[in-house]
Amino acid sequence: MKGWTGPEAILERLQREWDRGRILSHLLGGSSLFPYRVPLAGPTTREVVGRYTAVREWIKELSAWQTAEMTLEWRDYKHPQLGQNRIPTAAIIQTPEAALQYLKKVEDARRVAKALRLIGERVPALSEWAMSRPLRVLEFSEVWSPLLTVVEWVLAHPRSGLYLRQVDAPEVDTKFIEHHRHILMELLDQVLNPALIDERFTGVLGFEARYGFRQKPQPVRFRPLDPGHSIHGMTDITVSSEEFSRLQLSIRRVFMMENEIDFLAFPSVPESMAVFGAGYGLKRFQSAAWLSDVPVYYWGDIDTHGLAILDELRLYLPHAESLLMDQETLFAHRVFWDHENTPATKTLSRLTTQETDLYQGLQGDRWGQGVRLEQERIPLHWLRDRLIQMGLDGERTW
Repeated sequence: MKGWTGPEAILERLQREWDRGRILSHLLGGSSLFPYRVPLAGPTTREVVGRYTAVREWIKELSAWQTAEMTLEWRDYKHPQLGQNRIPTAAIIQTPEAALQYLKKVEDARRVAKALRLIGERVPALSEWAMSRPLRVLEFSEVWSPLLTVVEWVLAHPRSGLYLRQVDAPEVDTKFIEHHRHILMELLDQVLNPALIDERFTGVLGFEARYGFRQKPQPVRFRPLDPGHSIHGMTDITVSSEEFSRLQLSIRRVFMMENEIDFLAFPSVPESMAVFGAGYGLKRFQSAAWLSDVPVYYWGDIDTHGLAILDELRLYLPHAESLLMDQETLFAHRVFWDHENTPATKTLSRLTTQETDLYQGLQGDRWGQGVRLEQERIPLHWLRDRLIQMGLDGERTW
């Protein structure tokens, strides 16, 4: 019966409609979906004769599945050898309730209905949003009460200037908002006056700034690479990004890097600084205006994500240069190549021509599948030689 539509294929069609939210939308008074007709792919006239037993079994299977709420459409035909017969041509699921029964989604539908009642009672302004996104409502069905509590609190305390964990809303623990920022952004965007939303900030990382909460200071860890520029004898220092932006040091160049050991072992360079852990949290350097007045070198992994971080860094520091992120370094350390499991796929517009060629080569598996060279695998003597080429051969601690 391969290629003939059976009960499993009908359920698959219903499941797709559920996944699109259409069954719940019908239940909630949205687009009309029921009665829902599923055309049946069945045997050809030749197969009816040649595979008569299989055809009878197929019809028997469909007929056994038939109820008052799932009926079959039939096509009558007369065959010279078999006489008068009929073949099912479509299955009709009469009601959304029947579809829920077949899909075992009755309880899910009840949870959605319960959540919608709660939303309508407590924050009516969210009702239209909820009705249009029933699967989103279902996704958070277990936490709608505390979600609405947060929304009510923000409506009563707009742009409070508090840290998220200072919110004193009942039934909301200290980490709840942090863990549910994505859905809360959808809700708050629906109910808040647009004047209370700072549209410049998007995504979960911009949650606090978007709705007027106080942001936790982002730490910046750095090392003066010149022994004569230690700060009261300290050479490994962590400060907030705000404090970093106010530094007043006689620094002529900055090296940013991803690997902690390379950060710690980076050799002495006159009037220079090493900064650890730029990662994708690069916006914290935007307010450090003094970085725009000195050369900045970024040293990361030679892989697609390392180059993507370099590209993002140039959004805030357009003059930043790469260090040891080139084909020469990559091919000189082939023995240390590793595999990048999930390469970056986006187009990068702020790389140099040589960096773009390297990025596209890695992205396109030009030198092998998922090639990457981790920063920590590059020997320090290779870094030393590059610094000497740059004229930065200060006191050698390597």
